[in-house]
Amino acid sequence: MNGREQRPTQLGRLWRYLRPYQVSLILATLFISLQVVADLLASHFLGKALDTGLMADQSSFLCAFHGLLVTWLLADVAFYIRYQLARRTAEKMVYDVRQAATSTLCRALTSELEQKHSGDFISRLSSDIDLMKGLVAQEWVNLVRGGLGFLGALIMMLAISWRLTLAVLVTVPIISFVANKLSKPLGQHITNMQARLAAVNALAQDSLAGIIVSKAFNLREYLGGRFHASNQQVADEAVQVATFRGLLSGSMMALTLMPVFVLFGLGGYEVIMGRLTLGKLLVMVNLLNNLTWPLNQMARSLAQAKAGLVASERVFEVLALPVERSSGSELSISKSVPYAIELENLYFAYDPAKQVFTGLNLQITTGEKVAIVGASGSGKSTLFSLLLGFRQPQSGNIRFFGQNFDQLSLSSVRKAIAYVPQEALLFPTSVAQNIAYGDLNRDTGAVRQVAAIAAAHDFIDALPDSYDTHLGEYGTGISGGQKQRISLARAILKDAPILLLDEATSALDTESEAHVQQAIQSLSQGHTTVIIAHRLSTIKDVDRIVVLDQGVISEIGTHAELLQAGGLYARLYAQQFANEATSSAVAVGN
Repeated sequence: MNGREQRPTQLGRLWRYLRPYQVSLILATLFISLQVVADLLASHFLGKALDTGLMADQSSFLCAFHGLLVTWLLADVAFYIRYQLARRTAEKMVYDVRQAATSTLCRALTSELEQKHSGDFISRLSSDIDLMKGLVAQEWVNLVRGGLGFLGALIMMLAISWRLTLAVLVTVPIISFVANKLSKPLGQHITNMQARLAAVNALAQDSLAGIIVSKAFNLREYLGGRFHASNQQVADEAVQVATFRGLLSGSMMALTLMPVFVLFGLGGYEVIMGRLTLGKLLVMVNLLNNLTWPLNQMARSLAQAKAGLVASERVFEVLALPVERSSGSELSISKSVPYAIELENLYFAYDPAKQVFTGLNLQITTGEKVAIVGASGSGKSTLFSLLLGFRQPQSGNIRFFGQNFDQLSLSSVRKAIAYVPQEALLFPTSVAQNIAYGDLNRDTGAVRQVAAIAAAHDFIDALPDSYDTHLGEYGTGISGGQKQRISLARAILKDAPILLLDEATSALDTESEAHVQQAIQSLSQGHTTVIIAHRLSTIKDVDRIVVLDQGVISEIGTHAELLQAGGLYARLYAQQFANEATSSAVAVGN
């Protein structure tokens, strides 16, 4: 699905993930109802026991007492079962939502992911999903139980004394008005707090990821100030949440005493006048809790439910992200096809004001070794993004082995490509596992073999646990050059017909670079290799060099041909050679 779907209502989207567990929800509702009925019957038997006890009717008292015990036990069992059903349903729903959201993020278009901070997505998959869970596990239960309890208590109280009941109901609009007035700002502040918390998570993640730069440039106070300001906003919203929760709870506690005073005052008079028994007054007092508690609890639950719905909206925004296409035919690889990669009249822009390619045309022969060079911003890395399907051109065609890219499945194309990015990304697992991600079906021997080819075996073997050494986040614990060699070993293990190298030797020392260049030369035999080159001295032996300039190919040829032509490549080479010579002279002088 490449376009945004027509979204149903908020509750409709939530129900989509609850529908598989509708039987559990129905059962939970039945047991909530059973708990309410048992609570109401317990009030009835309590009053009956009091009246029969005062009349010294032993038989009726024991009957009422036994009924009280049974209903209390039934209410307790019903509570346990409905609690388990609601919690399990909520946990299963959250599991499904989290799985769907994670799957969507993994398949989402790169352009969509770049619009938000990763910390924001993490917040949506953690704290926002927790609010969704509370919406089903707690708030929904409170609202159903409160509504049924209110209705049942009202009917029973009207049956006992409609006069007293109507007198008590006069206070209900006051309670409802105050509850509504306080629950609205409470829900809004909870929503604001979640948004502020997402910003704090993003800043915390940035601070941890960039801790080296932060220390090197003495940014601790500056970044700490930003975090403090954002964290203060969360704290301010949390204080507001606590304030309104306190106001709501305190006001409800005070206001719910109003009907108690009315009932005791008028009910006591009714008992004195003989129009009401003491037991029935006790029943009404006990039922009053079922009448006023929902007004108190439901106000808070409504506020929390609103926050849960807003949180679910943030989660559903993740689920609605446009994703990469999953359809398409399998790429058929044939070395007899003349061209492994073809770019035909390719146009691409990040936005209308930033054109990168304007009619790019290029044919790369199967088995050829091609270098892509150009000034910064000429589109070298963007070209790799297009070849890997991270981005889509506005117009033009990309073909692999004579087959149109837009008709192929992305997975089959990526399976045919081994990619080594300029910034090597390693996962927080063992060195061996990081290399094995190139091909999970290969054994340990193959992992060691490709590590040796990538000039990585010696330093890996010197690590504390050799290939079993666990790397930190982003590969912390080893040097940049070592990360690149592990990344290259991963690509070598994949043994794909197309090899994309984004300056794979930029972080290597001279000796390691020589080893890796030899490995790349060996690996390139029988493979189509495309190299983004920043250090022009490393691409003298490629079959062709393609020079990009302002969205088109300005030159193409061998190293010697381009130098002789005296164009852009020659100028870039001369400038880089002069810079390297100056650096060497400074180094010798020091």
